[in-house]
Amino acid sequence: MDINIRKYENIDYNNFEYELPKKIHNKYIACATYNSEILFIETPRLRTVSGINISEDRCYLEVELNKNDRTFYNCLTEFRELEIAKAFEQSEAWFGKQFPLDIIDDFYRSFVRIGKADKNPTIKLKIPYDSSNKINVGIYDQFKNKLSSDAVTADIHVKLIMEYVGLHFYKQQFTPEWQIASIKVYQRMKPIEGYHFNDDEDDNINLDDYGHKLTEYDHNEEAETANLVVEMHVKNTHENNNEKNNHDNVAEKDILNYIKLNEDDINEDIDENISEVNNDNNEVNNDNNEVNNEFNEIIKEINKSNQTKTRNTQSARSTRSTHKKKPTQHQSRKTRTDVKAESKVENKVENKAENKEENKAESERKVRKSNTRSKSKSRSKSKSRK
Repeated sequence: MDINIRKYENIDYNNFEYELPKKIHNKYIACATYNSEILFIETPRLRTVSGINISEDRCYLEVELNKNDRTFYNCLTEFRELEIAKAFEQSEAWFGKQFPLDIIDDFYRSFVRIGKADKNPTIKLKIPYDSSNKINVGIYDQFKNKLSSDAVTADIHVKLIMEYVGLHFYKQQFTPEWQIASIKVYQRMKPIEGYHFNDDEDDNINLDDYGHKLTEYDHNEEAETANLVVEMHVKNTHENNNEKNNHDNVAEKDILNYIKLNEDDINEDIDENISEVNNDNNEVNNDNNEVNNEFNEIIKEINKSNQTKTRNTQSARSTRSTHKKKPTQHQSRKTRTDVKAESKVENKVENKAENKEENKAESERKVRKSNTRSKSKSRSKSKSRK
């Protein structure tokens, strides 16, 4: 039977389909297909924890994942995410009830065992066998020689063809169902026992007769080797010096370019800061002009108020001096109404003068408040620039 062995690095996890769980050999299995085919993958090289274990109800092989190769471990992690998602999606059909995702996650039991401390993760894979405990998988070495199950021992390196069956359901949990389809054993090379060389005429030569020739040849060969080493050393030294000089020139250019770029950036920052300062100064001058205009208006009002007050005071004095003149017979006969009217006029004049004084004080307070506001605004702008 021809089977399609997939590379585990190239699996598309959106192409899996799962059937409804059905009873197979006293187990409830939701069989899975990948692109409408049974999925077979070839593992990287793994180390066996023990040999093949056979008991009355199961046969399995435990292997250790390589901690330096995370690709295969990530593949098994992707399968875990796929299986939990499918169980959540098919919860009503598979479990007869829609369970939340966290409950599904609790039901799931991974077949990857995380090692403690510096131990590597391990996995237990089922091996098909018959009623006579005969293993139904092919076992080969790296030279394609067929082996017996006794060749699979602890602490050897193997590659596996794994078949993905689907999901195995228990009463309160479910777990992925994988089984081994074939095993490749990497056997250690044994030393060859006995003498297997082909004898020739050179074996009969007396080495003492031409030992001096061998010595001379060895010296010449050593001299040539030494000269070659010296030449290679000189060549490498020149190449290293040239490479260093080129590297220094490139580094110097990079430093100059870096300095130039920094100078350009600094000049741009200075120009921007000067422009901001000028704008701030213009705003402050405009504020000062507004304050000065307000102050001039207030001064005009104060002067106007003072002039009015002066005229009123003069008028009041003139009225008092007239009253101090000797009254005529007709004037001395003022009625009570006339006296009240004059008193009322005097009170109005005095109240008006007092109101003018209060207006002047209020104007001065406004000026001080405006100046304080301008200074505060200038300080806040200076802080923001900093």
